[in-house]
Amino acid sequence: SRTDAFILADRVLDTPPTVNDLARLLADGMRRPLIETAHRPSRIVLRNNPLWQEILPHLKELKIEVVLQDKLPEWDGMLVDFAREQEKHDEYLISGSDEMYSRLR
Repeated sequence: SRTDAFILADRVLDTPPTVNDLARLLADGMRRPLIETAHRPSRIVLRNNPLWQEILPHLKELKIEVVLQDKLPEWDGMLVDFAREQEKHDEYLISGSDEMYSRLR
């Protein structure tokens, strides 16, 4: 939710997202948000990507305003923070594995 800075749904993918992934994420955010109660947003902000064009008429039908932007600074910042935390976690796992392996020798 942009106004409250809450993430209402998330999904980690191993491949680039498809329009179906976006639709599923939006549905999850509306039906079962991570916080707050179920609701339909009045507006969503998407990166201006031709891939999302397919979903725009459906969102218009639902009376959800879509704002397309070339950059999403808040999202990009959260993604950088997430990647840093993952690196720390991965380094911890690797160092822990090395230590466990040396004990087993």
